[in-house]
This record gives sequence, structure tokens and C-alpha cells, in this order.
Amino acid sequence: MLVTVLLALSGSLAYGSVDHVGTEVGRKSRLMTVVLWGYLFAVPSAFGLAVLVGGEPTMSDLLLGAASGLGASMGLIQLYRGYTTMGAATVGPVAAVTSAVIPVIASAIFEGLHSAVVGYGILVGIAAVWMISIPGHIDFSEWPRALVRCVRRGDQAYCSTIWDWVAVRHGLAAGALFGIQITLLGLTSDASGVWPAVPGRMVAAGTVAFVILVGHPRPPWRWWTVRRAGMVLKVVLLGLHTTKWLKRIILATALMGLAWSAGMGLLTLAAQRNIAVTGLLFQMAYGFTLLFQVLFAGERTTRTQVVGFGLAVASLTMIILG
Repeated sequence: MLVTVLLALSGSLAYGSVDHVGTEVGRKSRLMTVVLWGYLFAVPSAFGLAVLVGGEPTMSDLLLGAASGLGASMGLIQLYRGYTTMGAATVGPVAAVTSAVIPVIASAIFEGLHSAVVGYGILVGIAAVWMISIPGHIDFSEWPRALVRCVRRGDQAYCSTIWDWVAVRHGLAAGALFGIQITLLGLTSDASGVWPAVPGRMVAAGTVAFVILVGHPRPPWRWWTVRRAGMVLKVVLLGLHTTKWLKRIILATALMGLAWSAGMGLLTLAAQRNIAVTGLLFQMAYGFTLLFQVLFAGERTTRTQVVGFGLAVASLTMIILG
């Protein structure tokens, strides 16, 4: 179990660094374009990692990996769409908990039940993920008054401060897709190594590129120009607010791609050993992102998040000892 925990935590650390860098770079360019650049750099780095680690994947392993990449990219899109709603603060916690619960259910089906200590550790970990992923600007002191006005008066303005169902739906969808991603990787054979991550990154990049093109005001199939291919590349790859930051963004997204492929490779190896523990620790990436924000962006943690970190330590201890 210790090896699984170390692999999964290392993968979460890599994902946390990607989220931190992506957030900073996304302020100077379109976020989906940054994600696409990261995926494109992740494909060759994932291939190199797969060659280095070795393995003999079957066709089913590669198909499972490709399906996991589709789940990852669609989950990311749902997460970002949820962040644009009025209840954006609820999207992260809902997605985190849902993503942690689904691999637990899948693990019980495919791998059997865990010991009582590990089971309690997973439950404590789910509570920790929820508390860590709650944004710092939420003021829980306002919830009792808002709840009373929501129930007694039916005031939708106060109801939305407690629970925005549109945001919740996006959070549930994103969490379900992320959970399915880990589950599919866990169903690949141990002999496949990290090869399933290679088609996964390819499918993820293609999915994000398609979404960018479809969401453009003038989709490429409506462009009457001989240089259509060049325009497509311009929209997909250079969707920047300004070319001033182009070199920095390329360098940052290249680092994102390396961290992404390393993180996915580590999570793949961990999921092949234990789906439930990997699904839980994958969501600890929220905690690593928060730590990076505290160290490098001057963000402050709340008491709720500090308690969440304490519960995360307790959860890891129970899982390792169990």
C-alpha cells in the first residue's frame, strides 16, 4: 500500500504544479488554449516516459487509456464551465468529492472491499478533499441567515448563495468524468506500464482542439479562404490575447506538458495497484495547488482548509497502516 500512496501522491503533486502554472499562464491568454498547448507537449513526453518505463500493452489497454483521456478532457471542460456560473465556489468541492467516490465504488466492484482501517481512512480523506477544495472567500457565517431566508421566503438570491444547482450539475459531471478516468486506468493490466497514458493524452488534445474550434465565432467550416489550414492553426494554437507573452507561454506549457505526463504516468501505475486509494489521492492535487498558491502567489489558507490538511494526514496514516 505504501508504494501505491507514494505513486499517487507524486502524481497529485505533479498535477498540482500543472494547475498552479496553468492558472498563472491563463491570466495572459485563453485558458483552453493553454490547456491544449499543455496536452500537445504532454503527448511526446508521455511517449518518452512509456518507452523508458517499458511494458507490453494490449489493444484493450490502449483503448481504455484513450477513453480515460476523453473523460479527462471532458471533465476539465465541465469544470471550467462550472467556474463561470454564479455558484462557482461549489464546483470544486462537488467535483473533488464525486471524483473520489466513484473510484471507491469501482474498487469495491472490481477489487473487493478494503479493510476497516483503510475504509475509514478513505472516508476521512473524502472529508479532507472537500474541506481543502473550498475556496477561501466563502463566508460560512452568512449561511444560517441565507438558509432561513431561502426556506421561509423562497428568496432565490439567498438560495443561490448556498447552493447553485447549475454549478452543482457541472461539478457532478466533472467529478464523474475524472473518477471514470482513474477507474479506466486502473482496469489496464500491470504489464502495460504507462502506455495507456499515451493515447489518453492524444485523445484529450484532440477533444480540446475540437471544442476550441466549435466555440469560435466563425467555425472553420464557414471560412471561405484558401488558407483555411493556417487559420485553424492560428485559432487553435495562437489563441492569445497578445503575442508578447508567446515565448513565455510556450515555455510554461512545455513544463506543464512534462508535469502532466509524469503525473498521469504515476497515477496510472498507482491505479493499477489500487483504484480507490489512487482516486482519493488524485484529488489531493487541490491541496498541492493551494500550497503552491500560498508559497508563490501570496494566497492565505482558511481554518477550514487547515483542518482539511490535518484530516488528509490522518487519512494517509490510516490507509498506510491499514
